[in-house]
Amino acid sequence: MATSKKMKKTHVSHVHNKQLGSCSIARVPVEILAEILSHVLSPADILALARCNKYFCATLVNNPSTTFIWRKARECCVPYPVPDPTPNFTEASYAAFLFDGGQCEICGTDTRRMYYSFSLRARLCKKAGCLVDFRKKMKSHHLYHDIGPPEYIDLVRWMTPLEPQSIKNLIYVRESDWDEAVDEYNRVLHLPGALTEYVQTKQARADRLPIIMEVTAVKLIEWRDKRNAREEIVRVNNKETGARIASREGWPVWDLLQSASFSRLLHSKNLSFEKITDKDFDPIRPAIEREIVKNFETRERKQAEHAHQKRRSDVEEHYNRLRAAADKQVLPTLPEFRKLPIIKVLQSNPLDPKCTVAKNLEGSFVANVLRENLDQWRVSARASLARVLGFSDWKNISKKKLHPVDRLTARFKCKKCDKVPKKYLEHNCLDFAGACAHRCAHLNKKQRAKEIWDPTQFVPDQHVIDAVTQVLTLCDTVAEDAESLDKMEALGNCIQCLSCSSAILMNVQTLVRHCKRHETPQVAVLNAKEADRILQHPIEYGLATELWDMSHGAANAQNLKIASTAYGCRHCLQSRVYADGSAAVVDAHETQAPMATEQATLPPTESVCKLDRLAKKNKTYNFNGLRSHMKEKHGIVWFGDEDFFCLKDVNH
Repeated sequence: MATSKKMKKTHVSHVHNKQLGSCSIARVPVEILAEILSHVLSPADILALARCNKYFCATLVNNPSTTFIWRKARECCVPYPVPDPTPNFTEASYAAFLFDGGQCEICGTDTRRMYYSFSLRARLCKKAGCLVDFRKKMKSHHLYHDIGPPEYIDLVRWMTPLEPQSIKNLIYVRESDWDEAVDEYNRVLHLPGALTEYVQTKQARADRLPIIMEVTAVKLIEWRDKRNAREEIVRVNNKETGARIASREGWPVWDLLQSASFSRLLHSKNLSFEKITDKDFDPIRPAIEREIVKNFETRERKQAEHAHQKRRSDVEEHYNRLRAAADKQVLPTLPEFRKLPIIKVLQSNPLDPKCTVAKNLEGSFVANVLRENLDQWRVSARASLARVLGFSDWKNISKKKLHPVDRLTARFKCKKCDKVPKKYLEHNCLDFAGACAHRCAHLNKKQRAKEIWDPTQFVPDQHVIDAVTQVLTLCDTVAEDAESLDKMEALGNCIQCLSCSSAILMNVQTLVRHCKRHETPQVAVLNAKEADRILQHPIEYGLATELWDMSHGAANAQNLKIASTAYGCRHCLQSRVYADGSAAVVDAHETQAPMATEQATLPPTESVCKLDRLAKKNKTYNFNGLRSHMKEKHGIVWFGDEDFFCLKDVNH
């Protein structure tokens, strides 16, 4: 069993090593490896190899016999040999000390730059502000004329200063280091017999400090500055060489620098402090040319896609402007608008490449063509929706007859979603313009992009059509009569719902939504006197929609007690008025019996007095209280403008 597990483990290990692949350099003898590494350009290359795996780390870092490899790399480092390290460094740690990157001491940004101060091990990024802030953190001291207390004058002798020094006998140390040294010195003073030992320890450090400063302040700083200057010269020369090659070949300089092959060549030459020559460029010229062509095609494709998106965005903005310019203008949905011939041309290829789609659409020629396209689309949409209403191939040139889609009975529902946009929430159905601009709200973004407007997705809203037809019949007119629109507008709040238990009045637009509250709505048309006698408070149309909107303004309006405004229930206040002019008055708080069964006939004066008493007695509510009252007392969940009234400046 144990043998089987061991064989299985060995097999898994073998498969794992086979998948990762073996390192060929690891099989090279150390002598040959040392010969190979003797030709590297910097100790940083050996440091990178030593960090590859445990084998190279053990061979190059933890093996004293390979120290000569690091030493040879320092001597052969380009462009200038690296100075010898101080005794506290090993060769590997010295290479990491010089060539590793780190975080900026001021802003914390990762940077590959060498130490700004080797003695303080302070690294700064390229930002000029970081250098200014670093210098502000330094504290200056004179070796013989210190401005501080005299007992602290010896501290600067063993503190590591900033290099190089521009003024003789003036040193700079970190302010934080100085404060820490002062605190340490003060603590030692309070310990009996500790000052002598403390001074001896610090004196040993002071003796080593000149050696450290000689290497760091003189040799390393000089080597770093010369290396950085040489690196900048090589970088500029190689960039100029790239510009010269691009000019010779007829390529844009940016395209040449962005090609992968030339970018790798430029980077490797800059790291090795070598100049780019034609011998380096000629072998990779075909690859560079292919990459430049590929990059050019990619850039052209991106620019074309961006221009196409910009044109589509301009078309959408123009569509929104058309919708905002005239509310009564019938427009198709945005996807259908994009399919118009002139819009398709502008989206695919603008008339003037130097001119935006927005400017083209503002031109008189394009505007006239767009207007003709929209008119043609409307004619087709009117005929299609007329067939939905049951008027196939309807044709009439009489100005006294309305087109089926322009009549009051032209009301539609969507078979797919049975929803209406916010604009039509008050009516809860769609007219011709609403059906043309309808987009199903339940579709996601991808589905909406593929959505096709189809007139067959609409059906007549028969409930509304029957209720409106009743009103038209009572007014001795028909829906196709052109004067029916003006008659219904002039009718005002004289339509009474006979299906409600109270005398609820409304206009024809409110009836469109109200009739859906009843299965078989019955209505009556009153004269102006009868309507005024029942309607104690005017109907504020649009107020219900505003209150149902959960916006910040609506939320403030709902706090009626605070805003000195209250709402009352018309169902509890108003009486049933019949066609003969008699009134049956019932307090909805006292009885739930239908008013139609009372048949109580009162004189007009007594009826008005009864209404006044009910008005004084009737309760008022804030918005939430009104919602609860409507649902509990009358079974109405979504009430409208005809169901309540607003009282302002009321003291509760």
